[in-house]
Amino acid sequence: MKPLLILHPPFIFILLLISTNTPTCLCEDDVQYRNCSNAFICGSSNLDLKYPFWGVNRDKYCGEEKLTCEGGVPKITMNDIKYRILDWDNTTQIVTVARDDYWGDICLSDPKNNTFDRTQFQYDHDDELVNVTLFYCPSDTPPITTDFFGPTKCGDNKFVFYTHLPVNSYTGNCPIVVIPIFESNASLVHDNKISVALQNGFELNWVGNYEECKKCSDSGGACGFNDGDGEFQCFCKDGSASCTGMSLFPFLV
Repeated sequence: MKPLLILHPPFIFILLLISTNTPTCLCEDDVQYRNCSNAFICGSSNLDLKYPFWGVNRDKYCGEEKLTCEGGVPKITMNDIKYRILDWDNTTQIVTVARDDYWGDICLSDPKNNTFDRTQFQYDHDDELVNVTLFYCPSDTPPITTDFFGPTKCGDNKFVFYTHLPVNSYTGNCPIVVIPIFESNASLVHDNKISVALQNGFELNWVGNYEECKKCSDSGGACGFNDGDGEFQCFCKDGSASCTGMSLFPFLV
């Protein structure tokens, strides 16, 4: 006869505590689980873009931030400005982006300032970033007395001056655009290689609720998003609403 397994009360309490607080997954793979377990596919990119991103092969329920794939490059649009995604760290939730409209050229017909208001992306590592200020002027006369580089001529009566040095309040007639770059790239601006400095991008930190996703991933689930109520969702292999059904001690079942 198979011997009986006797559990002492303290051990039973520990089992209950673990099963209550540790989300786990076990069962047949669910469609949403499979879909959200896959990284965003775009050209030869191997950035492992998962939650909070969706787009192309990842359905909308897989994340909050929409990506597009253009020319084999993952891109994201924030407040009507498109950015190239250069790097992404799933652990720190830090993304490196570069302005798509400034990719290789600073002569823009309608230059716009980037803003991250009302987004879940914010500047990170401020001590590692400096601002490049670009002045779009109607003449080749510097707009203010400071150390400038350029100008770059952009057609008739249009010149671009730029500097990585701090600029005090400006009230002239030259529209300005301020773009952060890595402080380590400031020397490129000084050497009139501003396009290279801008292409190297800058970092933003995704400030959404990643703790829930970490718990979900640690349990074997796939992170997702409910577009209806705006709440985080953890997709389990069996399609259940929460991944809490698997026993951590199968020999007890």
